[in-house]
This record gives sequence, structure tokens and C-alpha cells, in this order.
Amino acid sequence: MADNPVRPCFGCQQFDDHPRHEIIGLDGSDLVGGPMHKDCCAELRGCQVCAYERQGLDPSVIGEAFREHLLALPPAQVVHVPNDNPGDPLNLTTAVVTPLEG
Repeated sequence: MADNPVRPCFGCQQFDDHPRHEIIGLDGSDLVGGPMHKDCCAELRGCQVCAYERQGLDPSVIGEAFREHLLALPPAQVVHVPNDNPGDPLNLTTAVVTPLEG
């Protein structure tokens, strides 16, 4: 299997190998709409993690150049903005997040 497989972005419907944000449950199920490009995730889900990772970048920084940028980022703590619609399937503030052990 390729290190960076070509797959769809559920935000913009494009197929490519660019970095995605995928949110899955402990049972392996997709929690919020499927993997999305970081910019699509920030825009459609209001994801502050993806917004931080794209902050100040030219939109043309994608693919391998974006991977290099991600690897160079220092650790950061981000907070998701509350979403007042608990029925919104893209509402990250209603997701239960459990840290991985080990």
C-alpha cells in the first residue's frame, strides 16, 4: 500500500493524496462525514486543529509541501469553538474524544 494513497475528500469531492483529517470512533466508525482535506475540514467542520495547521499558509501549499509544513509545526493546544447545533453531523464539539493509551 502506498504511503500516501489517493482517496476522496468528503468536503470537496476531489481525489488526491493530500493530507486529511479523519475523525473516527473507538469502534473504527467514522464520526463526522469522512476524511477531509485540512482546509475543507477547517471550513466545513470549523475544526480549529486544521485551521491552526493551515494558518498563514498560501492556499497553493498542498501535497508534499504541506506534509513538510505539518512535520515542522511545533506542538500546540487548540480548542474547538462550541457549536450550538448538537444535531449537526459535522459538530466537533459534540464528539467524545478519548486519548490513546501508550
